[in-house]
Amino acid sequence: MPTWICDTSPICYFARLGLLHILPNMLDQLVVPQAVVNEIDTGRAQHPNLPDLRLLNWVHITQPPSTPPEISRHQLGPGETEAIALAHSLSDTCILLDDFQARQEATEKGIPVRGTLALLLMAKEKNLVQEVGPLIDQLDALGFRVSDAVRETILEIAGET
Repeated sequence: MPTWICDTSPICYFARLGLLHILPNMLDQLVVPQAVVNEIDTGRAQHPNLPDLRLLNWVHITQPPSTPPEISRHQLGPGETEAIALAHSLSDTCILLDDFQARQEATEKGIPVRGTLALLLMAKEKNLVQEVGPLIDQLDALGFRVSDAVRETILEIAGET
């Protein structure tokens, strides 16, 4: 099983959906860099239900190497940059990212990428959620951007079309 490296957005979306508690049932190990902890701490002022990652025994906070890989042409945030650097420094990882440019950067570095929607599909596959369609609707209400084509593909994979 890979080590799962996570950026801020998947954690925030799962917390705001009230599903954070299912992540340890899906991921053997969740690792986040300090920048992700900082971003979630900052976000808690606006969204009080965001977790303090330091209090979750299934989340491991790890610093990326002091000499991160070159982040190419993309303008990424600190959480994305540190998560990619951390995933790049370890073997057998998968990174959880939602931002398109961050996903491109990780893919260019050969890092397997998944996102919030893939986690929802995993949750359904493990019978941790009944349907993903209503959860995608909730994500939409929270400002998560998903194209109609991607939505249809996810619903098709989930067997909800």
